[in-house]
Amino acid sequence: MGGVCSTRWGMHSKKVTVEACRVLDLHQWTRTRLVQAQVHHAGAWTWADAANVPIAALGYVVDTTDMGAPWIQLSYTVLPSRTHVLYTVPLVTTPVHHGGLRWGFRCPLVHEETPCHRRCERLYLPPGQRYFGCRQCYHLTYTSTQTSHTYDPLAKHMGLTPAQVRQALAAHG
Repeated sequence: MGGVCSTRWGMHSKKVTVEACRVLDLHQWTRTRLVQAQVHHAGAWTWADAANVPIAALGYVVDTTDMGAPWIQLSYTVLPSRTHVLYTVPLVTTPVHHGGLRWGFRCPLVHEETPCHRRCERLYLPPGQRYFGCRQCYHLTYTSTQTSHTYDPLAKHMGLTPAQVRQALAAHG
């Protein structure tokens, strides 16, 4: 009864990680000048695997000509349902101390009829979801966070520190 992977040891199912998601990174978009003040343009964004083979893509339209209400429109198809998705994500700016602007997305997700609108620099599309949203809305975590305390329940049960358990496991393999 019970074992290292059972709930008796305090283990539970893991959250989806940001590493498992498609990511729209506004830092990357501003560095490549896709997002900047006073522009209106359209294009495509692709994700590639380690061999640089495209594995996903989306179309976008950026409009910052009205700095009071800048936005990005996203257009893509969700697989395997082949559902076409088209929606607009508001952008916001914050003045930077030495001049210029820091750009941010307003999270477009709605929970229980309440829009999130959290300012964020990255939007995530987890596997099986339709819309990009912030890390908090999707309850995403990082792989390193999930693995950093893996052996804590076992260590507590054995009367050891987590570091002692990790050292013993590293010594044996």
